[in-house]
Amino acid sequence: MWVKIRSVTAGDRRRGAGLSITHVSKRQRRSPRITQITRIGKDFICVIRVIRGPISSLQKLQKDVGNANAPPLPFGFVPGVARLSFPGMSPLRILAVLLCGVLTVAAEDSPRKLAYEKDRRVWVANLDGSGAKKIATGLFPDISPDGTRVAFNTEEQTGKTAWARHIAVVELASGKQTVFKDVPGDNAYYPRWSPDSTHIAFTLYDGHNWHFGLINADGTGFKYLRKSKNTESTLYSPCWSPDGKSLFAQDMKNIYRLGLDGATLEQWDIKKSIPNGDMSGDGRIDVSPDGQKLLLGIDMGEEAHRKDWDGPLPALWTLDLASRKGTRITPKKLFGWDGCWADNSTVLFLSQAAGEKAAALYRMTLPAGTTSKPLAKDVRYPTVSR
Repeated sequence: MWVKIRSVTAGDRRRGAGLSITHVSKRQRRSPRITQITRIGKDFICVIRVIRGPISSLQKLQKDVGNANAPPLPFGFVPGVARLSFPGMSPLRILAVLLCGVLTVAAEDSPRKLAYEKDRRVWVANLDGSGAKKIATGLFPDISPDGTRVAFNTEEQTGKTAWARHIAVVELASGKQTVFKDVPGDNAYYPRWSPDSTHIAFTLYDGHNWHFGLINADGTGFKYLRKSKNTESTLYSPCWSPDGKSLFAQDMKNIYRLGLDGATLEQWDIKKSIPNGDMSGDGRIDVSPDGQKLLLGIDMGEEAHRKDWDGPLPALWTLDLASRKGTRITPKKLFGWDGCWADNSTVLFLSQAAGEKAAALYRMTLPAGTTSKPLAKDVRYPTVSR
């Protein structure tokens, strides 16, 4: 990435500013290293070779150089533009800090990770499926965008036919697990991380209807994001927009964009966009990283023509949010479900060919539809860090 250090005016200092480091661009490399320092007028340009890392590492750098009170940084990974302020520090001191290696914290290597469920256990692996490791017992894992934690839901048998299900989080570095008890009832499902890894949305059942809940990443601050008035208004499959300002959900007839106050902001009729297809309560939604498309798990009104298949034919579709146009990305002979975006042109999904006893995880490149060899077998519900 390129880091620009600039002096500021006295007026800037009166407003609480100091020097700033502005991230101009990034380059994917193998190791962090300062490769060039140039001064142009009052500006110092530092060129640093760095692999993409989480914004939390930049926050640590900001704290190390003495400005813990600066405004919080944007969420997610190192963005196109990020600004750090360092009041009271001269350009030479900033350069000394960089040359002493403090910026290697900002260059923290954070390879992307994959999480999935297998045998009612939570597993984490590299994005190519290698290095798989079991980390917890539970269902519906969702790895945090920064790749440091996995949210999932537990299953605890409380009687002969009774079960309690709670949202939990496991830290990948330490293995520490936290079960969220500050949630009404004993039936919480389907946790989904916010893009900044600070909140988790999920569904919960109160004995009559399913609702949407929201809670802090440490298990505090529960609140209802949206309560269902009856079974017809029940929403499923929560999924955050990339900017963290809204969520998507579906009620098997329509797809909705909800504000953080639970209000409906936009609505898409599934049948109008997906001919001969609909969604079930298990139908999954995932938003592309650029926020332009949804990846949908659709039940098609088509004959499967397979002796070993019982139920509707599963297919993956993308929905362009602006044009409301749906595009089928899995052909009829390729049964696909449980899809998620790896990037704007790559999706991960489950499929099971005729004669196979279990589903496997695959990668597909769009728009060509090229499919990889299996990344993992007998798994379900993949998610990826960003």
